[in-house]
Formats: sequence, C-alpha cells, structure tokens
Amino acid sequence: MTPHSDTHNSQPQIERESIVEWMKLNDWAVTSSGVGGELWKSTKIEGAEIGIPFGPLDDFSIESISKRLARWNGVNQSTLLDTLATYMVDVSRFIADVPLNYAAGKPGAELRIVSHLFGGTGKIFRAAARTSRSTTQVIGSNFNQLDETTFSNAIAGMTEIGSYALPVYVPVGSPDTDGSIGLAAPSQSRQLTSTVANALHAIEEHVITPAKMDVTDDVIREMVSKGVSKELLTAVSELITVDGTDAKTSFSWAPSHAQVPGASKLPTEVEIPHEARGLVDQVADRFKSSPQKGREFVGQVRGILLGETAEEVISIVAVPRAGSSNDESAPLSSTVEVTLRQVSDKFRDELYRFMSEGTKVEFTGVVEKVSNRRRI
Repeated sequence: MTPHSDTHNSQPQIERESIVEWMKLNDWAVTSSGVGGELWKSTKIEGAEIGIPFGPLDDFSIESISKRLARWNGVNQSTLLDTLATYMVDVSRFIADVPLNYAAGKPGAELRIVSHLFGGTGKIFRAAARTSRSTTQVIGSNFNQLDETTFSNAIAGMTEIGSYALPVYVPVGSPDTDGSIGLAAPSQSRQLTSTVANALHAIEEHVITPAKMDVTDDVIREMVSKGVSKELLTAVSELITVDGTDAKTSFSWAPSHAQVPGASKLPTEVEIPHEARGLVDQVADRFKSSPQKGREFVGQVRGILLGETAEEVISIVAVPRAGSSNDESAPLSSTVEVTLRQVSDKFRDELYRFMSEGTKVEFTGVVEKVSNRRRI
C-alpha cells in the first residue's frame, strides 16, 4: 500500500504566471526571448538578471528562481515563496470561536456546533456566486449554471491546527480589461470574493454595529447593492447558531489585482457575534422578492467582450446617465453592460458593425449594480 501523504506539510504550488506577474510589479522586464524561455533584467538593480523557462516550472526551477529573486530584491526567500503561492489567490478565513470540549481526552468541540462553520461558509459563497453576477434581495431558485461555475472556483482549505478556522481559496488569475475604457477590471473570481467581503461588511455596518432593528428600505437597497441577499443573511445566521459561538472572517487579497481600482479599500476583517443572530434573522425576513420594471435605453455600443460560453456576448453600451432624459440629444455619459445569450454569428457581426459605425441602438432591461458596474 502507498502511505497516505501529509497534505498539511506539502510544498505550495507556484505557477510561472505568478512569478512573472510578481516580477513585472517589482520592476523586472523581459530583455530577450528564446526557444526555452526568457531573460529578465531588473530596471532598477544594476547587473540583476535571471532566466525564466517557458512551461510549467519544477521544484528545482522554483527554488533557484526564488532564491535569486529574494537575493536581488532583498527579501526573505521563505516569505517570497509564500507570496508567490497566493499571488493570484484570494484567501478568506472563516473562524468559529466555539466552546472547547475535553471529553475525549483531547481538545475538540461538539460536531453539531462545528458543522455550522462548514455549512454556513459554503452557503455564504454560494449566495455570493449569484449576487456577484446579479444583485437581488431573494435568490430563490434563480441559481443557474454560470452561478454554479462561479461557486466552483471557491476551494476549501485544510482547517488550521489548534483552531476552527476554515480557509477558503479562490484563484483569481490576472485582472480582466474593461473594453470600454481599457482599465484593469476584477476577474469574475475576484468579484466572488469581494462580494462575500463587501456583503459581510455591509451586514456588520448596518445590522451588527447599530445593534438595533433600524433597517429602512434605503438601507436594504444599499445592502443589496453590496451583494447581500436573504440567503446570505440566513447563512450568516447559521455560522452563529449555537449559544456562545461567535464568528469572524478575515480576507487576504491576491496581489495580482492590486492595481484594480478599489482593491485597496476592500474589507480585511468582519466580526459576527452570536448576540447579533436575532437581528440578522429579523433583517433577513425583510428581504422580499419583488418584480422590477425594465427601462428603455438609447445608446451606442462602445465595446464588445466575449462571455463565459461560446454563444454569450457582453456589449458595453454608452447611455444617458440615470435620471437624465433618454432622447437623441442626451449626452452618453454612463455605460451599461448588456449580456446577450444565444447570439448567432450574424448578430455578432451586426454588433461589431454598430460599434464601428456609431449606430444608435435601442433596448430595454432591468439594470442591476454589481461591483460599481451596471448590468442588464
């Protein structure tokens, strides 16, 4: 039989892309390229150069590259390896402060209590997978395959020894590019983690900190815009179901998205005390399904992005700002992302023609705000 490996002690997996992106951010640049790899030189350190092979890097290559980078950049190699391992990964930690039980002769906790940590955390990410794509008060049965794909990006890590802390890893890759203005934009996976963090922070700010039932319709709309839904509130309540059980979350954000607007303002910690559970449940009861009315738009296609399936297209359309007139003379000072599904090649060609010719287009839809972006 093959002995079971100790996954707690396994070496972190580091991708070539993570090393390359770290080097770009730390003033290294490619000076030449060959069949086997690239030669990189520091733009600030005299004589500093290093070769980076193409393709997957083995342990020997990672050890050699990280050792030289650490020496040239004046950082600890172990610290650098830890940074590179999660350079493109958002790390969340859901921690349950539970009463310890020594009945078995070793420190532990009742399974019925600890199970809420796993169940509540999973439901929080599942709800956020939906609201990161489309905000809503109540998700209900409106959870589709794209939401399921987004949810599948979240990976549960091994619980940390000596505590009930569940790490959740979300590989976020490199930022996307907003086709309308050319700026770095968060990847869909980063939007998942940021929605979890912003939603929990909104609950802390509007429900837990005030410690009273004073949630108006305007506050609910604000919470929904941050990704809060009835289902997410219910999942938060599950984390703190048992008396004496408090919870908190911490977030470590992938450096690969450091240049994305707003990245530096994302929450890093949220505390969820058990005593807030009653209020959280009351607020969840205020979240109701309500039909939304579509709005008519006249605008111009300014950009076209590929969707998550071969037949999906996202068009960036310049439209009049909300509250302004929607006639031909209104300035197109805002943008909305319109997701089109089951798009034929002919219609896709038409979209490109509309964009190149500046043709005015008319459409109707319900606008939802997700991560400061308006979507239909």
